[in-house]
Amino acid sequence: MDVENLILHLKLKISKWHKEWLKRGRNGEILINEDYVYIPITVQIDLTKPNKWVAIDLNENNATYVSSDGKAGKIITGLKELKIAYANKRRNIQLKAQSSKKFNELMEKYDKQETNKK
Repeated sequence: MDVENLILHLKLKISKWHKEWLKRGRNGEILINEDYVYIPITVQIDLTKPNKWVAIDLNENNATYVSSDGKAGKIITGLKELKIAYANKRRNIQLKAQSSKKFNELMEKYDKQETNKK
């Protein structure tokens, strides 16, 4: 089986605010699709004395937010498409490989992949 490595270089245009967050945090697993590049960042925040608030609504395919300073937005997560794709993979495995020894291995493999991507 041949494996092909692809290195993708993207020049990001990000604000000073985003640059500060990148310096303060650590990156998670970067996700790329046809329209977006998702760069999750984990940052420790002291919440003992908050001076602002944020409301977040997590939906099937997006996260919508609004803050006390009037900023609002929506982040498209793509989780709906991800769930559908893995449901289709599992259905195909169940139809084709149910009697196979590999059935459980394949089901566990795709369950783990889906969980990691979520």
